[in-house]
Amino acid sequence: MTQQYYSRGLRARFVTDGIRAEQAKAAANAAGYADIDYDIDEKKYLARAKARVRAGGLPTEVPAGWPTELEGPLLWSSDSFPDESEYVYTLTDADKAELLTALKKFRGLFPA
Repeated sequence: MTQQYYSRGLRARFVTDGIRAEQAKAAANAAGYADIDYDIDEKKYLARAKARVRAGGLPTEVPAGWPTELEGPLLWSSDSFPDESEYVYTLTDADKAELLTALKKFRGLFPA
């Protein structure tokens, strides 16, 4: 065991030994936590989601005091956009050619 930085009195006063014991216990139980990395692993996520649904006990209602429906002028639904041309931009052949030219130029900056 490495020598403690803090004196025995300070460790006792601030219960650092107990905290370290709890941290060690949590580390030992870490296998119970989700296996999450920086990068998304969709298979692991879907497996966790399915396991959570199988385990049951998921809430089926919003918490007390929360609205069950939203209303107001900023609220929108699919009926608010009857024509998708208002929010979808369709690339022309010229747009596609410009993108391909830019991509080739960019890739040329970093030869393999």
